[in-house]
Amino acid sequence: QDTTVCIYGNCEGPVEIEVNATDDCTEELFYKWRIDYDLDGIYDDQGIGNKISEIWEPGRYFVYWSVEDYCGNVAIEKYFINVEDCKEPTPYCLSGIATAIMPQGGEVELWALDYDNGSFDNCTATNELKFSFSKDTLDTSFLVTCEQMGNGQQQIIPLKVWVTDDAGNQDFCSVEIKVNDNFDVCPDSDIGFVDVGGEIIAYQN
Repeated sequence: QDTTVCIYGNCEGPVEIEVNATDDCTEELFYKWRIDYDLDGIYDDQGIGNKISEIWEPGRYFVYWSVEDYCGNVAIEKYFINVEDCKEPTPYCLSGIATAIMPQGGEVELWALDYDNGSFDNCTATNELKFSFSKDTLDTSFLVTCEQMGNGQQQIIPLKVWVTDDAGNQDFCSVEIKVNDNFDVCPDSDIGFVDVGGEIIAYQN
């Protein structure tokens, strides 16, 4: 049957396939296999035995098996092997970067790509990786407004930067973004700052 195989190496990995057949008259069977690598109807590789062990890249391969007994009876099976890249990308992010609320509009837009610090993947080229603030690859920006500024002066906003490769594998790194109100656009608030007063009493038995 059609089979999916995961690889985790440098955009290639070991693929092992095995088949077994039974016969009413004998256990001595002759196995032969053929492989079409590019699905053009021409077999690119072949061998004998009931096992295939090769290094393959991600892709779709067509496998043809024939099993023959010593009376010339032949059984044939054909199916596809889907080799998939299952390794997650390796994210590296910049953190602790400071930005400021813009005087026009009282907001600033953050872009996930701006916080990449050399993320890479085993198969996908660096310039083809997708960066987002959630698993949704379309969530590429984050808008900070005065409502998120807390005391209206400075706010540290924690975010996750997700990295996605061409195969859909994902991983993330965490960043903290310091947003300042350098132009005093947002109203200041004393929320988070309280005066505590009282009397210290030592209790003794």
